[in-house]
Amino acid sequence: MAWTTAIQDHVPRRMLGRVSSWDYLTSFLAMPIGNVLAGPLSTTFGTSRVLTACAGVLAVAATSQLLIPGSRDLTRRFNPADEAPEPRPPELAEVNGA
Repeated sequence: MAWTTAIQDHVPRRMLGRVSSWDYLTSFLAMPIGNVLAGPLSTTFGTSRVLTACAGVLAVAATSQLLIPGSRDLTRRFNPADEAPEPRPPELAEVNGA
């Protein structure tokens, strides 16, 4: 959820489709590759070693993002709670029963 919000807040609208496509492509491409490699690696090295290595890779991947100042200091550009909702025209308020 935070990743999607960060992309929507910090990527220009005209580039949002392209960035989202690359994000989904790389995310969904990595999962089947990992599934294909899990069996042969477990057979060769043993399940516990492969799981330990995977946990290590995930821990490094997650914590390495803290080394990037832009991701550490990421803030929202727009907070919807800061703005009052626009008043509805009277004819819309009557139609919607508000």
